[in-house]
Amino acid sequence: MKLPKSLRMEETFFRSRVARRIFLLFVVCALIPLTVLAYFSFSQVTKNLYSQAYGRLHESSKTSGMTIFERLLFLETDLNRLTANLQKGKEDPSAYSFPGFRDRLANRFSGVALMNGNGGIKSLLGKVPVLPRWGKDEQDFLDSGKTLVLSRVSADKEATIYMIKALDGRRSPNEFLVGEIDPGYLWGGEGFLSPLTQIFVLDQSRHVLFSSSGGFLPLDEMRSVLRENPAMGRFAWADGDGSYLTSYWTVFMVPRFGVRWIVVRSQSRADVLAPVSNFREIFPLLVLLTFLIAVLLSLGQIRRSLVPIEMLREATRKIAAKKFDSRVTIKTGDEFEELGDSFNRMAMSLENYLNTMVTLNSIGIALSAEKDNNRLLRLTLKGAKEITGSDGSALYLLAGDSHLELSVMEIDSPNIRLDRKDRVEVSLYDAGHTPNVRDAIAYSVLNDATVNIPDVYRSQEFDPSFYRDLDRRTGHNTSALLIVPLKNHENEIVGVLQLIKTRKRASGEAMPFSEEDQRLLETLASEAAVALSKNRLIDDFKELFDSLVELIATAIDKKSPYTGDHCRRVPELTLMLAEAVSDMNEGVFRDFTLSKEELYELKIAALLHDCGKVTTPVHIVDKATRLETIVDRIRLVDMRFEVVKRDVQIASLQKQLAAFSERSVKEIMEERERTK
Repeated sequence: MKLPKSLRMEETFFRSRVARRIFLLFVVCALIPLTVLAYFSFSQVTKNLYSQAYGRLHESSKTSGMTIFERLLFLETDLNRLTANLQKGKEDPSAYSFPGFRDRLANRFSGVALMNGNGGIKSLLGKVPVLPRWGKDEQDFLDSGKTLVLSRVSADKEATIYMIKALDGRRSPNEFLVGEIDPGYLWGGEGFLSPLTQIFVLDQSRHVLFSSSGGFLPLDEMRSVLRENPAMGRFAWADGDGSYLTSYWTVFMVPRFGVRWIVVRSQSRADVLAPVSNFREIFPLLVLLTFLIAVLLSLGQIRRSLVPIEMLREATRKIAAKKFDSRVTIKTGDEFEELGDSFNRMAMSLENYLNTMVTLNSIGIALSAEKDNNRLLRLTLKGAKEITGSDGSALYLLAGDSHLELSVMEIDSPNIRLDRKDRVEVSLYDAGHTPNVRDAIAYSVLNDATVNIPDVYRSQEFDPSFYRDLDRRTGHNTSALLIVPLKNHENEIVGVLQLIKTRKRASGEAMPFSEEDQRLLETLASEAAVALSKNRLIDDFKELFDSLVELIATAIDKKSPYTGDHCRRVPELTLMLAEAVSDMNEGVFRDFTLSKEELYELKIAALLHDCGKVTTPVHIVDKATRLETIVDRIRLVDMRFEVVKRDVQIASLQKQLAAFSERSVKEIMEERERTK
């Protein structure tokens, strides 16, 4: 038989290790469980079928017993009515008020007679050939007002069943109503006999009251099982080539009728277990057919699964080669289609993540290279909007310790552009110097925390008045806010970076920021804060350098006031000349231009052109005339000592000249020595 195309195994199937492995795994995993399942199913179903067969047999015996008991109740009711009429003096059943009562008695009883204590008999209906005799126990039972059922068994005919009822003593003492039950009514009728089953009834003495079959009866087996379980049970027996299953149920009628009968139903084992035999024949074929169908379907499904696997393998190779734009199209309506969708989402996520990382890397490089703070701030806002897909962004810088100032805000949809000229401020504290935690921006700075608000208008924690006023003036529809503090290299907050999302136009649904957006913005905010701090440090270093250079130039000018502020005038004249030459569009200097950095270098060079004067001696640099010099004043001190010594010597000599007439020369010399 030629298989359909969808089930043919092509050469690729045998070359595919996955297909061979799946097929082998399927055969092993299907055959073993199927075998185990078949075994347990066969055992369980067989057990259940046996149980159901015995159950049906048991229920049939129980039903037959209940049918007998019900018919005896009907017969008792008839005798009670007959007894009531006899007590009223009506001995003819045809004279009763109940219509058709005599006919019904005739259908149920073979004969009804009235018997007194002296043995006298009066026939009321039909004939009762032989009246039964009963013992003292039966008499006591009748005296209690109950109805007695007696059975009499003979060897040549089936048992005779009597129903006896004692009449009230007010009519006549020891009068009894005796009815011989019609066997056709008690044992026949619909629902009692069945062509497939045999039924026989035993009394409490194990005598056979009725048998639907005239053949062999398993009385010995019956007596054996009754000794073990007298109430109910089942057993098997054989008769020649036939095997039978039998179930019995005891009809306990002692409180009502003073007897206990046993109803026994017997059925051929083959008939009882016919469902089991049919199941045993069909089940192996069903198992084999199921296995063959499963194998054929598995081959088709495995072959069908090879195409998605091949597509996914090829797409995975492209992903490994960093081609993240690779996509697969699988329309199988099963898990492979879901796997394909998951793969496409993964590839898209990888592509978006790679693009985000590339964007974030390029932004980081640009932030590191950018030296202009205004361009740096706008570049930060643009990058934040790109990587998070937000509609607007804003940057606030800390101004002092009490408030923040808006540096720049850009919202694309209504084309909102705000900067420092709009003088938008956020106070960190209110008039009582209480922290302004109702404002989300102030809260982020005061608590050094990222604030993610899914819907600003539904927020119970923060005040949306600023955004409500902004939306009213510009027509914008603010949805979500994401605020991240900017911290410098010393972990000090220098500002906040804020992102704004707009509600969907059609549904008005809020568009919150995800945790991934929050992490990306925190990363970007960290890079922006570092770049901003770097630029501020560069500006501070530049300002310090300019101050130092101007200090040196000023010191040089102050050191030599006769130069007339030469170091201050030279840079001004130099820059004027450089700008004039750069502005020339003709002549030899038409191609000469100086950039902003080159002009700055020229200015520094002009300020420091006389820095050599710092180490030049003052007497060389600073002199009003050519003969002006620097004198060491220690020599003046020496000169003063020499002058004093000279004056003393002159005074001594003058005194010597005068002493030639007044004192001796020796005294004058001693006085001079003391003066030294």
